[in-house]
Amino acid sequence: MTSRHPSARPAATHSNLSACIAAVIAASGTALAYGQMPLSAPSMPGAQSFVQLTSKMALPHTATMRLPAQPSSNAVVVSSCADDGGFDTLRHAVLVAGSGSTIDMSGLACSKITLGSAIEIGQDDLIIAGPGAGKLAIDGGQAGRVFKHIGYGTLTVNDLTVTHGLTTGDQALGGCIYAKRDLTLNRSVVTACTAVGQSLAAGGGVVALGNLLARSSEFSDNLASALAGTDAELSAAGGGVFAVYQTSLIGSVVSGNTAQAITGVAFAGGAMGQSLKVKYSTISENEAASVGDTTNFGGGGGLVGGADTTILSSTIDNNSSDVAGGLFLLESYPLTASIMQSTISSNTGRLAFGAISAEPAVSISNSTIAFNVSGSLANIGVVFNGVATIESSIIVGNGPADVYGAAISGSHNLINTSVAGTILPMDTKSEDPKLQPLAFNGGPTRTHALGSGSPASGTGTNMSGFANDQRGPTFKRVVGGAADIGAFERDTDHIFGSTLEYPLID
Repeated sequence: MTSRHPSARPAATHSNLSACIAAVIAASGTALAYGQMPLSAPSMPGAQSFVQLTSKMALPHTATMRLPAQPSSNAVVVSSCADDGGFDTLRHAVLVAGSGSTIDMSGLACSKITLGSAIEIGQDDLIIAGPGAGKLAIDGGQAGRVFKHIGYGTLTVNDLTVTHGLTTGDQALGGCIYAKRDLTLNRSVVTACTAVGQSLAAGGGVVALGNLLARSSEFSDNLASALAGTDAELSAAGGGVFAVYQTSLIGSVVSGNTAQAITGVAFAGGAMGQSLKVKYSTISENEAASVGDTTNFGGGGGLVGGADTTILSSTIDNNSSDVAGGLFLLESYPLTASIMQSTISSNTGRLAFGAISAEPAVSISNSTIAFNVSGSLANIGVVFNGVATIESSIIVGNGPADVYGAAISGSHNLINTSVAGTILPMDTKSEDPKLQPLAFNGGPTRTHALGSGSPASGTGTNMSGFANDQRGPTFKRVVGGAADIGAFERDTDHIFGSTLEYPLID
């Protein structure tokens, strides 16, 4: 094996998630509190704790426990498509609404409202509801952000497209939407938004200084770009999405977004949060890019998160960065990141680690990780720097080495190559699984089907008791006596189900 040992990976990757969060909070000029999070284990790599960050924040712990106000019985109706401040406009409705109100734009006949400047939202909780993302767009016209929420609750955006927002400055946060606390999007699209900063740019599409929850939503073609960052420091983060605490993507798409830094480190072309929850979603064709050396680099082309991460029934494909083309898991405290019934395919790490680089403990089950491309600095598809458990998963075709890890347990896997010093479970197969091209084989996300005669067929396990494979309802997890290895269950008698059949359970 000619691949370099993972200890040769680019420097300064361990602590940059905390550094990024701290930088974004400092740039916001806002005090936050999300209470005590689990302490980092001091002996673990990258153990700088988020408690060290949140302990400096002034708001009381009870602020995080308050539920958003219930919508008022009297919605504020918008009947004009103008942005002149008239009584019937969106801008005026936001100005006069009470906290917890709904701004109702469902009756508008126009397809676009173009803003002359950002709409500032002072209410703690507000719902902005449109007629459908395909029917109405709120367009920033590159004149500023679209929405700036400065309240201490939740901004909710339903059934709208938000587009062409722009924020600039030394530190630019949230190209289209900035939320001082929590942000929820339902059935909405955030597209073609830009955050251009000198020292820091975060959240080309959206920034939430608390939690972000997106259901059946899309973040596409957004850009976070830092023009003059500091050498070896975090400069750009979250081309599409950035949340300080948790980023939750449920039945959503993050595609074509970019985080880039001329100098410095760029993290997460697609989405980033201290914690990630990604379910029934697609993360595709995002990029994190810097100058591409061991000091300044792009990390996590698709996603960047911490140990409190769950990825379920999702596909991460064709993302690119200098390091960890698909998924970069940073920071370590006593939690285990989980990847379940998911496909990670065709991502590129230009310098190293085409698919995954993981600092914390990781559990992977019933998943397929294939055809990811790694650079010569560390030509390894998946690197585990902590404990890893792999069950009934396929990891193949990821360069000279599919896997590196000093402590890997599990069973019923098909893994073709590993770096010297890696000890795989005793029953690991090393064969061609006969994976078919990534395609919509039913369900809401793309998968690699198993070809006829695949050694993965009927030789896996279903220790987690999944009823269905990655594709969701009507696609049984076990057909015959035993599950197939990987995210896809071969069933020649199945008639494809609808892509709408997956229940979007948070």
